[in-house]
Parts: sequence; C-alpha cells; structure tokens
Amino acid sequence: MYNRCRVMKQKAFTLIELLVVVAIIGILAAVGVVAYNGYTASAKRNAVKANHATASKFIQSEVYKAESTGQVSQWDSINKICKQVNANSEWHTHGQWAFGCLTEDTSRTNPFDSSSIAFKQSFSIPSEIGRTNCNWSDTKKTFVCYSRWGSGSNEYETSEIKQP
Repeated sequence: MYNRCRVMKQKAFTLIELLVVVAIIGILAAVGVVAYNGYTASAKRNAVKANHATASKFIQSEVYKAESTGQVSQWDSINKICKQVNANSEWHTHGQWAFGCLTEDTSRTNPFDSSSIAFKQSFSIPSEIGRTNCNWSDTKKTFVCYSRWGSGSNEYETSEIKQP
C-alpha cells in the first residue's frame, strides 16, 4: 500500500517544473515576436521595391509599345478602366498616360499603410513610406520614378526612363 501512494504522488508536477516550462514558453514567444516583426518589415520593403520595378517596367514597355504600334494605355476615368488609345508624338506623355493606369488602380495599396495608394504622379521623392512617385522631369528630360521604403535619407530607389 505504501508503494501505491508513493506512485500517485509522483504523477503531479512540482512548482519548479511548471515555472521552468512557463519561462521556456515565454522566451520562445519573445524570440518569435522579434523574428516575425523582422520578417514583416522585410516583406513590406520588398513589396515597395517590387512596386517600383512594376511601375518602371510598365512605363518603359508602354513607351516602347507606343513607338512600335502607335497605341498606349490610358486611364478612362468615366468607365474606370485602363484602355488602349492612339499615341501622340510626345513620347514622355505616353509614360504619364500609362502611369495613370497604376495611380488610379485602387487595388494597389501602400504596403506600409493599406488605407493609402501605392502610386502617385509626383516630381519628388515620396515623404510617405511605401509610396512610388513617377513623373516627367523637364530638367533631366527623362521619366523619373522614386520609391521610399524607409524613413532614412537614403532609403529610397530611383529609376530614369529615357526616350527610346
């Protein structure tokens, strides 16, 4: 009988064992939260860089398409679609028209702020993190795109699209 009681007592955890398990779970949770925050920040930064590449390549391809086919994409504000129109003789206008298709697409949101747009026609480096600004630069005679992925003075990317 004595052995049976002793066996039953050993089935319970001691307070020390429970505290060690809780401490281990706490440490693992803290490490996981820090790693998760790093992964999400990196994913947002990569999304901004991908938006920048999308805008630059889309503008460049539309300019080339206008040169070769005489057609370019332009936002139709009445029907709320991007449609093909006849290109004019000003190559940089084609880039502005095409970029308008991206700026008006409300499904493309800022990776850092989903209530804000991802693309905007502007001449300057964006002050808002996660934004891509593109427009024609008279001084550079190129179409310039800027994308900001951080708050630092060098945390942005620039692309220039020259006349074909």
